[in-house]
Amino acid sequence: MRRTVFLAATSLVCVLGVSAQQHNIDTRKSTLTIHVGKTGVFSGLGHEDEVRAPIHSGTADTGSHPAVEMHVDARALRVIGKDDSEKDRAEVQKTITRRVFVSDRGNHRIQVFDENGKFLDMWPLGEYAAVYHLLLTADRNLWMSDGHGSFKIYKYNLDGKMLYSWGVMGAKPG
Repeated sequence: MRRTVFLAATSLVCVLGVSAQQHNIDTRKSTLTIHVGKTGVFSGLGHEDEVRAPIHSGTADTGSHPAVEMHVDARALRVIGKDDSEKDRAEVQKTITRRVFVSDRGNHRIQVFDENGKFLDMWPLGEYAAVYHLLLTADRNLWMSDGHGSFKIYKYNLDGKMLYSWGVMGAKPG
């Protein structure tokens, strides 16, 4: 009985080992598509867009810890707006090809990178802030919501200046 279980387990490991591989992404047939939708606290201010770019290179690992890694040239990102005016799409296009805004909740800040991934700036948000939503609007402001730490909504310009914030943690929902 032990020998049968051992052989079955060994066979399973061998089969999984053979099927678990790292595969290159076929860049001729692959495109990164990001749907930017209107949800959450900022849905009234948002746009329904798709952002597309060809995948420059990448791999997919189908092993015991599946992962996908892909590289996209940010200069190739294109905004495909559904209901936006050409002017709004052009503004969003201009912004996305120049800066990437990242919410670093663990360190209570926003980090800003250029299209090549070079660090540009950091905006401290306060000891308890943990931003979960970012919205870049056509008027070139960055809205943020924090429903975890400071329980505030923030509005920043793209130079990192906070224009205003509101909200406080309360004892009751709502």
